[in-house]
Amino acid sequence: MIAAAVALFTACAEKDTFKDVANQDVAIGFGHSATEKATRAELDMTWFRTVDNGFGVYGYKSDAVIFKNENVVCSNANSPYEWSHTTIRFWDKAATDAYDFYAYAPFAGTNNSITNANPTFDKSTGFTFTGLPLIVDITTAGADKAIANAVEDIDYTDNRLHDAHSNSPTVQFVFNHILSKLSFKIKTDIPAHDAATNPTATFTVKSIKIDFPSDNNVTWAETNSNAVAGTTTYSNNYAAKTGTKADAAFETTVFSGSQVATATATALGNTYIVTPVNGTVKKHEFDVQVIYDVQYADGTTETDCKATGTIGSGNPEANPAADNVYAPAQNQYFVAIINIHPDEIQFCVENVTDWNPNGGELDEVDVK
Repeated sequence: MIAAAVALFTACAEKDTFKDVANQDVAIGFGHSATEKATRAELDMTWFRTVDNGFGVYGYKSDAVIFKNENVVCSNANSPYEWSHTTIRFWDKAATDAYDFYAYAPFAGTNNSITNANPTFDKSTGFTFTGLPLIVDITTAGADKAIANAVEDIDYTDNRLHDAHSNSPTVQFVFNHILSKLSFKIKTDIPAHDAATNPTATFTVKSIKIDFPSDNNVTWAETNSNAVAGTTTYSNNYAAKTGTKADAAFETTVFSGSQVATATATALGNTYIVTPVNGTVKKHEFDVQVIYDVQYADGTTETDCKATGTIGSGNPEANPAADNVYAPAQNQYFVAIINIHPDEIQFCVENVTDWNPNGGELDEVDVK
């Protein structure tokens, strides 16, 4: 069998400090200062500071639209980092607290190949992403998505527009991941008789596959335009994928290769972006299949052993803190730890059958 546990890890990205810079007669500029609660996903500081990687901006002066899905790209990947965009708008220095700005990443125009990355936007409700896949490899273009904290009620003299990256007032965005991240580790807790010279067995993982719930029509909608919090909506076709399955049912290959499992959990395979749960879909539950070879201490080898287990089988309502509850919220990073622990072949004496008394008597033998 396989035991599967899920652990949660999060981390925070550092933010830049601000300083006042005197400047006059400048255009409205944009910058990226941090990724809020970065979880080492695709959209991190390195991504934003890569030349030509872009984020989209919507800007308003009062209720007048001055930027509509403006593509802002990194134009200088060396400190001080710089970003540029095509549409030029100038600050109205007489306008007090009149400007509002909203941003998302990665940018996607109508002719862009980024997957499901171009959201709709409404100033009163915020961003809405539709047609999201429930799970997608993080390396897929546009898989990770982020929304910036709204920058509202500012004007030319606002101190929030000044930081170390610019000599002019610049709209600084802090982005937040709106989806979740999932990766995998492998281990074994089979005890060794003597770890140095006579281990019980060596398990070499050759394949990890999962049967994840399928739903390619998920929607994530921001609660309001300055909360950076949203609601996930699944279609009526969503269903957990658990139970005994044929090999073909495990459609997603997480890992293919050769990795020895040890007592220390080792990261391997692909990493995924996953849509968060909601009030109806309270958790994601799915089966995992592992194919491995066993090398015993006496030289005996078994190849292509197959084992399955279930990730997310815990009850989030009865015990939301349980190890095997997979209920990702936005901007949460989960690691599924797969523990190879096959049942050992054991022997015992169940019974001893009594002598059969019906064998009969032998003929008499005279002894003289």
